[in-house]
Amino acid sequence: MKSETTQSDLNLSDSVINVANIVHNFVNRSEKIKNVAGKMILSGSRTLPVVDESQNLVGVVTTMDVLRALLQNVDFNK
Repeated sequence: MKSETTQSDLNLSDSVINVANIVHNFVNRSEKIKNVAGKMILSGSRTLPVVDESQNLVGVVTTMDVLRALLQNVDFNK
């Protein structure tokens, strides 16, 4: 896994998912909340793109979404 992404790695014509793949900052729609929170912590990101099985962007998850789930006692292993 790359530890740094340089400007030469990115191209303005790249799709969001291509860029997210380069920096490894995206989650799958079916990903457990626990894993989403872990990726946010490891990457230092407050938002992560959410993709479906075909790698199409379907949304964005934020730290507020994770906190809201925590306060609502959502099972983080689901």
